[in-house]
Amino acid sequence: MSNNVYGSGLRNVGSYQVSGEPYVSASVVNDTHEEQIIFPKVSNNITVKHNGQIYNSLYLSGSDNGSLYYINEKTPDPPANSSERSLSVWLSGSGQHNASSFRDNGIVISGTETNNKFLIREKDGKLQGLHVYGNGTQVVATTSVQFPTEGWKHLVLTVKDSELKLYIDRDLKVTSTAGTTTVGANLGSNLVIGSVANFEGEYGFRDAILWDTALSAGQVETLFDSSGSATSPAGANKLIWLKPSSLVGESLTNLKNHADTHTYGNFILKNIDGTEIANIVPESPFADVNGGELRVHYRTTGSTNVATNKHYWSLKGQDEQVTMNIKAKEIYLSAPSGDAAYSLHADLTTIPTSSMYQHTGLGVDD
Repeated sequence: MSNNVYGSGLRNVGSYQVSGEPYVSASVVNDTHEEQIIFPKVSNNITVKHNGQIYNSLYLSGSDNGSLYYINEKTPDPPANSSERSLSVWLSGSGQHNASSFRDNGIVISGTETNNKFLIREKDGKLQGLHVYGNGTQVVATTSVQFPTEGWKHLVLTVKDSELKLYIDRDLKVTSTAGTTTVGANLGSNLVIGSVANFEGEYGFRDAILWDTALSAGQVETLFDSSGSATSPAGANKLIWLKPSSLVGESLTNLKNHADTHTYGNFILKNIDGTEIANIVPESPFADVNGGELRVHYRTTGSTNVATNKHYWSLKGQDEQVTMNIKAKEIYLSAPSGDAAYSLHADLTTIPTSSMYQHTGLGVDD
């Protein structure tokens, strides 16, 4: 959109002072509709932000038993023995189905980088959780559920003294007992997404989380029902959390950690080669929320050429925004392709709106 709108009405408002009062608004523009925002005083420094939630996912693809994974960049001390932990993730993918030994299984997520002692993985085509308890006791929770080859599944592995549980789509599938205590060093302080060895297949990840406790059945249900918000149930905190929130199509060497507590650093990508893929894709387990395109313009879409000559700013991505350093008494917001949530902030001046003409001309409605 052209920004050549400063001469429209500007000579009619004279000098001004910012009043010290902000103008703040937030709402949703419904699909194919338009909203007129009328300021109580002439406003300056107007910022409009797209607040719609666009749900993307992390896509990893590897072959030939490679090593492709993300891990948080800081490695603090592991928890104490007898600590509780949980891993959770939304997962889709083809996986690998020819595993025959412990280290040849397709790992989904794990809590340690240097050993495979706390993880969710595929075992001969089935989903399995594992933790190595005290005295080296390897306890597994193997389900009869096939590793997903289409669609999404929500997986939660909970670990505490003497008990290992694996939930799928909020339902408890298997409980295994150990008769001994958890090992803090085996629980780790990392979140590994992918596999440090023998990575093969195509995977989609959303909301991969390391929790500071063994989630209860009720907490697992709360987490599952919260869908894209990944709400932390009462009594549980995210130590490490991958949403992700990057844009579709990005080739990523790092991803943000969105954890509730602690600072274990963002994620870094390791061991990707020329035949492997790590990027963001629009597929996810959730439907977008108020995620349609938001258009920002100075005249109504009914005015000549606003839509046809594209005299508007287009906001599509989550948290995408535009700031207009210009005086205005009104602006318009429209949603041509689905509901679009927004927030708006502007600085009010001391100029009455009656002193300013409506914006018009080049780049506005020409």
